[in-house]
Amino acid sequence: MENVDKAIAKGGSLSDQSTLKMIRNQLKNLMTSSVAGSTVFKNLDAIGISVAAATGSSVSTSNDAIVAMNFDKDKFTKAFNKDQSALKALLVGTGDNIGTGVLDQLEKIVNNNLGTTGYFSSADKSFANEISRLNDKISKASKAAERYKAQLEAKFKTMDILISKMNQQYSSFLN
Repeated sequence: MENVDKAIAKGGSLSDQSTLKMIRNQLKNLMTSSVAGSTVFKNLDAIGISVAAATGSSVSTSNDAIVAMNFDKDKFTKAFNKDQSALKALLVGTGDNIGTGVLDQLEKIVNNNLGTTGYFSSADKSFANEISRLNDKISKASKAAERYKAQLEAKFKTMDILISKMNQQYSSFLN
């Protein structure tokens, strides 16, 4: 996340990539928000997984908030001993809701963006197409410049011949 933050920041190499910013925000929101339908544990912080400066009582919107994650082993163990089903529901869902937990949602975001039709694949194809288009444009411009150069060289050669003839005629005239 630290590298992504640098790249998408104003002036960064990917600052114009709004989709990448959206993905980053989806991940950040997922890690810091409450899970709908959860009754015992509302968010990751409740089971000992917190993002620096973003807990249930102190939410931060700074970019630093998502960079450092903390794992409180004692809090997680206490949550595990208190209600394993609720812990499972928060992380992966249960029963008819399998696949609705935080980890599943995280996996969906990552897979949707890393898959063959995801953001990075699409961006890669788009950049490859743009590079190809620009290379074609450069090639056409180079060929046009070469043709123009050849035309100018031919004109100068013709002018050189004409000037040479004029000099000969002038010399003949003077003689």
